[in-house]
Amino acid sequence: MTKIASVVFLCAGLVGNGVAASEPIIIVVSPDDPMSDIKTTELREIFGGDRTHWTGGERVTPINIRQGLPERAAFDQIVLGMSSDKVKNYWVDRKIRGKPGSPKEAASVLLLQRVVGSTKGAIGYVRR
Repeated sequence: MTKIASVVFLCAGLVGNGVAASEPIIIVVSPDDPMSDIKTTELREIFGGDRTHWTGGERVTPINIRQGLPERAAFDQIVLGMSSDKVKNYWVDRKIRGKPGSPKEAASVLLLQRVVGSTKGAIGYVRR
């Protein structure tokens, strides 16, 4: 089971890969996580590799949906402000510079929900 954080993203028009503005992206966290509200800037830091711990000191584990799924394209554009191709280049650049790598990827939304639901400190996203 996962817990829904009180964050929902809506944006104007199509984001890409057929994700429409009427389809919000919802942030989910592990049920043990005390976090109930998160800002876009915090998500950008977490999923961009610049933040590795929650405010209370617990390690945060971001889980992405695999590249190519509409939820991933929407999340990359809305939260990271980059297209999927730019996100790939971003992680290559970080690796070259010796910085931490990209978040783990789940092959499906169902797998993401299972992993987040069973991993302390995990955070992910789903389409409503």
